[in-house]
Amino acid sequence: MEIRDIKELESFLKDYPEDRDVLVELGIAYAEQEEYKKAQEIFEKATKLYPDDAIIYYDLGFLFKMMLLKDRQRLEYWEDAADEQVMMDDAIYYFQKALELNPDYVNALNNLGALYAIRNDYDEAISLWKRSLEIEPDQEDVKGDIQAILDRLE
Repeated sequence: MEIRDIKELESFLKDYPEDRDVLVELGIAYAEQEEYKKAQEIFEKATKLYPDDAIIYYDLGFLFKMMLLKDRQRLEYWEDAADEQVMMDDAIYYFQKALELNPDYVNALNNLGALYAIRNDYDEAISLWKRSLEIEPDQEDVKGDIQAILDRLE
């Protein structure tokens, strides 16, 4: 499906309210515009319509990861961590759900590993990244992430 603007996608969704590709593309478009609540609503609707679609759960997890990282930048100034734990838990849940549906989903493994690294659960992060490397061994960035943690722990 070619990329459309949000108004076009919303219009198409009115005619085809259960179109998986439109729902996913609209959720991504909202997220890119930092309209996180709208993106969340669209992705959650999509999970209800397509409960066995690992990609949709991944997209929802990635949305919460985006919000978490944006919130972390804000926290450097305001020091209010009220929503951080909820966003972390939600992101982890949705990445895990994506992996239940597709255990070899490399992007879900890598992003889940990154969240565990943020939580300082380095053993779990490294374990997830190693699983990812078993599937796609040529991921130099993942190898670098593992090495960075190992160097930090020495």
